[in-house]
Amino acid sequence: MRFIFSLPLNSVLNQTPTIAKLLAAQITLKVPSFLRMAGKQAHTGLNLSKYDFIGFDLDNTLCTYNLKNLFTNHYNYLSSYLNRTSYNLPTELNPDLVDFISRGLIIDVEAMNLLKVLADGEIVRACHGTKVLSTEDIVQKYGKKKKWKPLDEVIASNFLNWKTKTEMYSFMDFTDASVTAVYALAVDSGFPSQKVWFDVIEGLKTMYSDEDWLKNLLNNHKLFMNETSKKVINWIKELKKTKKIALITSNYSELVPQIASACLGSDWKKLFDVIIYDAKKPGFFSRTVPFFDLEGKETTFSFSGCYSGGCMRTIQETLAKELNREPLCLYFGDSPYHDFMFTEIDYIAIIEELKAEGLFPGNHPSAEFLSSTVWGPYLYEGEKPTLFGKFALNSKFCAPDLDFFADLPINIEFVSQLRGVSPQSLPRNSPQ
Repeated sequence: MRFIFSLPLNSVLNQTPTIAKLLAAQITLKVPSFLRMAGKQAHTGLNLSKYDFIGFDLDNTLCTYNLKNLFTNHYNYLSSYLNRTSYNLPTELNPDLVDFISRGLIIDVEAMNLLKVLADGEIVRACHGTKVLSTEDIVQKYGKKKKWKPLDEVIASNFLNWKTKTEMYSFMDFTDASVTAVYALAVDSGFPSQKVWFDVIEGLKTMYSDEDWLKNLLNNHKLFMNETSKKVINWIKELKKTKKIALITSNYSELVPQIASACLGSDWKKLFDVIIYDAKKPGFFSRTVPFFDLEGKETTFSFSGCYSGGCMRTIQETLAKELNREPLCLYFGDSPYHDFMFTEIDYIAIIEELKAEGLFPGNHPSAEFLSSTVWGPYLYEGEKPTLFGKFALNSKFCAPDLDFFADLPINIEFVSQLRGVSPQSLPRNSPQ
């Protein structure tokens, strides 16, 4: 599968502004009809100039990481942790383990199986540890329909009961994607399922609470973090001239400045009208929660300064009072669960796999860590979207990075090129 530009981007960018404006409406990315279904947000095209408010996620959206170095760091820490207990995992990643890494897999904790699942719950690929299971193996374990009842219940609830399901888990973001390989190797060790799961999760908790580990990442940010391109920074500055721009992150106020400074530069705060820490996504997008100042006192929201907590509805209500109309709001994010599933405003999905898998032009520097022959494409399998892929496919637009947008005029018209399975209307009491 390939996206084909109806006009080469370079042919637009090299034209005079007048000609570029005339060509803008024709820019689209085309995909096969099976991915162009009636989507939640796909009724109209995308034009960034029409929005009154644009919010950005920090990690893996505004600030991207050297995933090769990051995943290797995660693997080395966790394998060493497990080997200090009772395991004998390889101390370094090898090509086969790199190929095994994939985010968005579902883990059947009791059976110790890793599952690639479609949006309707069908299991299309599976491994027991690192052993690939055949279709017959999957049918024998999960039935002719290749579905798992606990997961069907999660899908039926629109993921509202996701965090209560202790029998399953998913390493769905880049913060823990490499753990798929660690977990599979731990399963291969032959220990009971509950011990394996407990040990892997304890290792992950230990890593993220290890101050020395975190200091190493921050002190060596050039090794682990990418500098955001000047064109993206200038693009945000241009957006800020005509709309409210916000940084909305679930990361903490103590940590964000170090990450943002490394990626966006020392003047990073000037890029935003408002900065919101500890947003507690996904609940931020669907619940009514008060804003707090950085001392922890409840406060009234306005489009200036820094806040903690809060919710998208308050932002919309505040902006509506300023505009005397309903505002148009948009969010750029990368996480299916935290940024897409419960978002009631328009959103753009930043999916790095799109470039790594060759669906967008250009090369991804960590492509071998994002494309897997074991698990196949991240967003789809055959002619159907995956469980988490459908939420990216439901976006207003889907791209591998912000540079894609920064290369084009702000008022360009995009035709929604990815349209996925539209979820049912989500209840407002979504998870924290």
